[in-house]
Amino acid sequence: MDSNKTWMPRKQGSPVAACLNLFKSNALGRLFTVNPRHTECFYLRLLLVNVTGPLSFQDIRKVNGQQYPTYKDACLALGLLEDDNQWECMLAEAALNCTAIQIRLLFAIVLTTCFPAEHRYYGKITKIQ
Repeated sequence: MDSNKTWMPRKQGSPVAACLNLFKSNALGRLFTVNPRHTECFYLRLLLVNVTGPLSFQDIRKVNGQQYPTYKDACLALGLLEDDNQWECMLAEAALNCTAIQIRLLFAIVLTTCFPAEHRYYGKITKIQ
């Protein structure tokens, strides 16, 4: 093993004015897969892939100058997540054609497998019964 080798940070990309010896580029380092059930990690990874040049964890939650409290809210503001309109339409159609047991089963499937952005459907389901 050669002991004369030392690690040097890359100097590719364009320099960031706020930080000395920091360069930004379109290259992304190693990013591991994340299970969607680990929600905060999943939303953070989604932001890391799509937001360029954040300098802190607070900075990555900032969209158009507005600071969001969670990574999920920042993802919604950037349009990285689908809205829940499809689930509302599906449940409204099911209310016309299905029995209460079928609607409850469908609702349980949506909550456990489809990861809706907001859990505001519980009130709608109880009104259907």
